[in-house]
Formats: sequence, structure tokens, C-alpha cells
Amino acid sequence: MDTTGFDDAFGTYNGAQVIYDMSAKAYHSDADGPRLSQSLATMCVTQSPLHAWQSHALLGGSPYRYTPNSDDGTIIHSLMLEPDSADIEEIDPATIKTKDGKPSKSPFATEKGKRVRDDALTAGRIPILTEALGAYRYKAKAFVQRLAAHASPVEFTGKSEVVIYWQEETPSGVIRCRARLDHLIVTPDELLIIDVKTCGSAHPNQLKSQVWKMAYDIQDAAYRRAVTAAFPEYAGRVRIVFAFCELDKPWAVNPITLNGEFRALGEARWTRGRDLWAKCLNSDDWTSYGGGDLAPPPWAMTEEMGENL
Repeated sequence: MDTTGFDDAFGTYNGAQVIYDMSAKAYHSDADGPRLSQSLATMCVTQSPLHAWQSHALLGGSPYRYTPNSDDGTIIHSLMLEPDSADIEEIDPATIKTKDGKPSKSPFATEKGKRVRDDALTAGRIPILTEALGAYRYKAKAFVQRLAAHASPVEFTGKSEVVIYWQEETPSGVIRCRARLDHLIVTPDELLIIDVKTCGSAHPNQLKSQVWKMAYDIQDAAYRRAVTAAFPEYAGRVRIVFAFCELDKPWAVNPITLNGEFRALGEARWTRGRDLWAKCLNSDDWTSYGGGDLAPPPWAMTEEMGENL
């Protein structure tokens, strides 16, 4: 491995596999058997192992069918990481006409437009009309520029969509894990992971609850374990930046890192989710909720006592 990235599109390092040309469709299909991801570990912790079982196509879910997500956040995310992303298919509306040969005001409402759109989706790409794509590219470029000019600058100079497969030892035996990193930059001094998050508000007060609610602390822990498994020489020299980008004007950005307390929580929750997954995968007994007595939240009694004053 050189100091700017990986030499090959695929490699095995210290028993872990590193791939940076794998499509989202191939990654999520888990064709060679179930692997634990940070999202599945999150389900085990915040919902139940049964929810994780149900969401995996090779376990309790339906046969996997990749459907591209066409919301604004997903499109902007893709264009920021890869301006010429193969996940997006530009559709020239001039090529889609009505039955009388005139340009259609609603291209995707015509029979030909529906076919073109459906063909793109079937191929795993997001169909976007040229005019709309231009607006998306402009916004993605603005985010990239704002991040580069930030007081804590973030620049995409490495490799995007890097997949890492690795194994972890658990009380129930060894399990296989996977992660797909938005962007990885390798230097002699550190491994830097940049994860792009589009959002409504990137204000720090909003991010505190959002990071916890969306379990980005678990994602932080999983990604650190992934790169450390592949490149143990970088242990203690891994930095993860969550680049939050507001989808509405003025398109503000806020690149943040999780502090030691948040990272400790993420490590504890990843380990708990991982061990639950391993136990259930080994026994094929996927539990849901435990039952028992339900206590009120800590603030409820205080609030009620205040109402009676």
C-alpha cells in the first residue's frame, strides 16, 4: 500500500479484505453469507436481534433486491464522493417525446420515459433529468468547496466507497463483518475516514441528539475496527470525520469528530450488538424483547412532582 491509497482494487491485508470498486448492490447482497455491519449491530442494540434477522436477505428477509434511493440526500452524497458516479444516469428530456413527436413536459410520465426510468432503476442507477442533475451537481460542488474552506478543512483526496471485510472474535465464536467507508485517505501519519451526512441542521446542539439517535457512535467504532483489522500498524492513528451538510440554503457544513466519551459509548454498543449477533447466529435463535417490569424514565417522577407543587 502506498501513502495515497491502495495499490490495487482488491487486496488482503492481515487477513482482512479491502475492496474499493464494489458496487452498493454487491456489497449489500452479502452473496457469500451473512456478515455483520454497523447497521445490523445497531438494530441488535436499539431494537432486537430479531429485527436484524428480519432485515437480512439471507436470514429472515425477502430475497435481496437493490433499489437505488433517489432522495436528495442520497444523490448529493453520491455526487460529493464521486462527481462522475456510475450510480446516477443522466436522462436528456429531449430524447423523450410524446406520441405526436413533441418534447414532453413530464418525461417520466410518458411510456418511453417510464421505460427509461425503470431500466435505470433495474440496473441499480438513479435516473435524473439533465436540468435537475445540473442543480444537484451545483449543490454538491458547493458542499465540497465549503468543507475545503472550513476552519477544520476536509478534502476528498483519497478513495471513495472502500469496502473492508474482517473477522472478530466473540464469546460465541468468530464472526465475519463488513463496512463500506465513504472516503478513505491514507498518509504516513494516519488513516482518515470521511463520512458524509446530509441533514436539516448541522448545529452542534442538534447533532448531539442526532448522532445518538442514528447510532453514528456505533458506526465510528465499527469503522475503526475495520481499518485497524486491515492495517494494525495504524492502531491509535485512525481519525473519523463526520461531514454534516445542510440540504437547504445557505448549505452550511459542520465537520465533526466524536470525543472520547462518545467513542467509548460507541465501542460498548458495537461490542454488545456484535456479541448479540454472534450468539443468535450461532444458535439460530433470534430473540426479540425480554419482557419483565417496566419502570418510568428518570425524569417522569420529577416532572409529576413539579406539577403538584
